[in-house]
Amino acid sequence: MFLSAALALGACTSNNGPSDTPTSAASEATESSDSASKAPDASESPSEEAKPDTGDAKPVATRQLPGDPADVDLELFAVRDTGTLATITVRLKNTSDKDVNLGDVIQAKDQSIPGTEETNSKLVFTTRDFHLIDNKNKKIHRAAFDTSKHCLCSDIYQQWLRAGSQVDLYTSVAPVPEGVDTVSVSIPNAGVIDDVPVVRGK
Repeated sequence: MFLSAALALGACTSNNGPSDTPTSAASEATESSDSASKAPDASESPSEEAKPDTGDAKPVATRQLPGDPADVDLELFAVRDTGTLATITVRLKNTSDKDVNLGDVIQAKDQSIPGTEETNSKLVFTTRDFHLIDNKNKKIHRAAFDTSKHCLCSDIYQQWLRAGSQVDLYTSVAPVPEGVDTVSVSIPNAGVIDDVPVVRGK
């Protein structure tokens, strides 16, 4: 079950830019006075909506993330928007011969639970700091949470990316308004990636 409209929108849109933002048009995004993004529908299942599904899709952008003891390759896929949620999906690849702790590669700074005064230190080890930036409507969509205060994002606590392996990670946010065909995506240690296509449908 998802949070109420007010809480879900609080989780997903903001007028504050991402903390790791290089020079980019995306860094100019701010929240408009009227909310163009609707809250997730409580009738939908988070497990079905938020599940990463790249299928045969090809990445739209690549980056290299600094890691210890080895760097990790990141592939970003088109944002999938079902009308209930929009999902950011990345694939991390470890092409080295050494294991890498995912928490050393991608770590969130925000420990707050939207709509509450609570914090959860375990959120540091999630992908909740993946942000979708709607430049057209000047909105930043942040990670959505369900009614149990769980982030609709990947948990990377004590997870290792073994040598030669790969893993898909995701973060779900409020859907992107109709008429928006491309967005920017902000990812810790990767910065802002512009011109990411939005693919609509289940």
